Amino acid sequence: MFNQSSDTPFPIRLAAVLLSFSIILLLAYLGQDIFIPMTLAVLFAILLRPLVVFFQVRLRFHLVLSVSLTVLFGLILLSALILFISVQVSNIAGDWLQIRSNLLANYEHLQQWVEHRFGISFVQQNLFLKTASRDSIQDGKAILSNTLNTFTGTLLNLVLVPFYTFLLLLHRNLLIVFLLKLFSSQPQSRIHLVLMKIKTAIQSFLLGTLIEMGIVSVSTIAGLYMIGLNYAVLLGLITGILNLVPYIGIVIATLLTLAATLSGHASFSMVLGVVILNAVIHLLDANVLVPLVVSSKVKMNALLSVILIIIGGHIAGVTGMFLAIPIAG
Repeated sequence: MFNQSSDTPFPIRLAAVLLSFSIILLLAYLGQDIFIPMTLAVLFAILLRPLVVFFQVRLRFHLVLSVSLTVLFGLILLSALILFISVQVSNIAGDWLQIRSNLLANYEHLQQWVEHRFGISFVQQNLFLKTASRDSIQDGKAILSNTLNTFTGTLLNLVLVPFYTFLLLLHRNLLIVFLLKLFSSQPQSRIHLVLMKIKTAIQSFLLGTLIEMGIVSVSTIAGLYMIGLNYAVLLGLITGILNLVPYIGIVIATLLTLAATLSGHASFSMVLGVVILNAVIHLLDANVLVPLVVSSKVKMNALLSVILIIIGGHIAGVTGMFLAIPIAG
């Protein structure tokens, strides 16, 4: 951009920065089907590269075999996680009748409370709900369409991301040569140093994030077991995964856990226990885990982080929310 010592007036420099930022956001939005899988592949390639080096240097495997085994190992881990979550979800489906009965009971309690507190009869409440549901049919169709599109895009990414990761790991030396030629005016040692710092920072951030996710998941599972909540393992894993989205993810996880609590229990003490548990885990995560494991690698103001997460969500949904911090960092 412009040098601060330039004679260019500040309004022009500011306009140029804002215009450049707007163009970058527009290109990211228009090309998200290309950029999102590529960005994920770059992150996975950096994370998995030490395993490639282990196979190639320690075990003296061929490069193609080393990369293939590494990508296969990553796919096996991901498949095992998906399989485990699927088994937990099937267990919930087996208890659907009980969950439905509990939800209806809590719904009746809520109706009674509304009638007692606001004087709105059951008939008026049901009429209001029917009117609202009738008006939201078109919105439901739009949501269903968006969900199908998102599901299709996710399936496509499940194919493209491993493929891109394989190619990036296989041809990483060619990419380094390309960067050296692109910035040929700069000393090669300086370019190598910058690339090494970027790789180390991203690896540390990703490993720290995975460690944080594991600790949050285990802590949540243990806490929910102590409270006596059903589906503690599934809810703990979901909490750990959603916690990858800073600030917003823990709120969504808490709401999901409360919904699961209300589906199986009507006890206020149970609901209060879930709220306190999530609050304590969030405080420990924000004040202990993140400063020790994550924030040391990506130093960013909390308000700026939230703004970037919202922008990323508008551009590319949940994936954009997750990628906003590492990309900006």
